[in-house]
Amino acid sequence: IKAVGEMLRALSGQKLISTHSGELLAGVPLSKIRRLRRKDGKVCVHRIADGVLSDEEIGKLDYKVRTTRGSLLFSRCWLLVEGETEASLLPECATALGVDLYAEGVSCIEFSQVGVEKFIKLADQLGIDWLVLSDGDGEGEKYANTAKGQLNGRPEADLVHRLPNENMEVFLCMSGFGDIYEANIAEQKKDTVQSETGTIAYWSEVTKAQVRNSKPKSALEVSQRMLADQTLVPESLKSVIEEARALARSAA
Repeated sequence: IKAVGEMLRALSGQKLISTHSGELLAGVPLSKIRRLRRKDGKVCVHRIADGVLSDEEIGKLDYKVRTTRGSLLFSRCWLLVEGETEASLLPECATALGVDLYAEGVSCIEFSQVGVEKFIKLADQLGIDWLVLSDGDGEGEKYANTAKGQLNGRPEADLVHRLPNENMEVFLCMSGFGDIYEANIAEQKKDTVQSETGTIAYWSEVTKAQVRNSKPKSALEVSQRMLADQTLVPESLKSVIEEARALARSAA
């Protein structure tokens, strides 16, 4: 990536380069990128308008989007999710349902480290459709309200989704995958699980008592079950995946 950037800077005069390469795109600052999108039979040119994003915001997005995952800028739709479990699980849920998110032009992006508003602003500026899936706790409500403030007349029901439980882990336990998380309770935390088995309070305690760094392993086990039996994919996750695909296809 560094070599690409140095090569582009070494070229004299005005530079106009068309590419489908995420690696090449990674060598170009976000503010210099122009994204072409066909809509209603016309090709529109999108760019980051002056003043929409601060230098600090662009700096954070430069690292999270352009430098490390330049291919995201070729997506038709960004599925913005709150945590690592969602980011790894949703593509597998889609595969279980026979949906290839990559082929559809949908990218699943964890937004918590940068902030959902920055990603939405960038997506809108570059003509990329988006939808948000946040947790059902207080923090998730804040993220959802932030997303609602960026709708600009678009339907909330299509673009802003929330889990019915405090986080994805509790939701998965309530959806029939609790035994996976029960098996990963840390020995020293067993005494903290005291609520009645099967209740929301119980699953909340179970997920808080997990062995350290066990989330990716548990998400993998959940996805393997879904891949073996697509009927295990919860309806709320199905609707999010279907909406993301619909948005991507509308932008094709």
